Amino acid sequence: MSNKEKHPKSFHKIRFQDCDPYNHLNNARYADYFINAREDHLEDFYQMKLSDHVAKTGKGWFTIASHNAFYKPALVQEVVCIESQLFEFDERLLAVEMKMWDQEQSHVKALFWIKFMYYDLIGKRVTAHEDFLMDLFEGIISPISENVFEARSNAILQMNKAKK
Repeated sequence: MSNKEKHPKSFHKIRFQDCDPYNHLNNARYADYFINAREDHLEDFYQMKLSDHVAKTGKGWFTIASHNAFYKPALVQEVVCIESQLFEFDERLLAVEMKMWDQEQSHVKALFWIKFMYYDLIGKRVTAHEDFLMDLFEGIISPISENVFEARSNAILQMNKAKK
């Protein structure tokens, strides 16, 4: 059993330049907040700096699919909590769920799923994760009950409604 955090969280302020004229975080900018938070989580919680990994191994991950759902707007200057978790992996694939919560973590504002494929930048091909990565993933995986995005999104919507 791993003692590593399976649901790392961090707090982020919504910046003015990322918002639309209604002071809502622009839909296209949510992905940036999520990806930046996950990169920070990898470094802060798992001591894995992506740029160092690519420089050392010549391998990295690229996005093959993403899904998002928006429940409540994130507003300019609001502090939000972003939580991430690895919910599925195999020798070549990672699937990560990220949730943007209000600061008190009482309501989910947005949900993001992203799937990554591991890629050898030198050999120019999809490749298998090294054993040390498979060990890390095994220690931090946190499966979810829904395996279809729409079902997961609906479950979170219902959770939000129940908290009102």
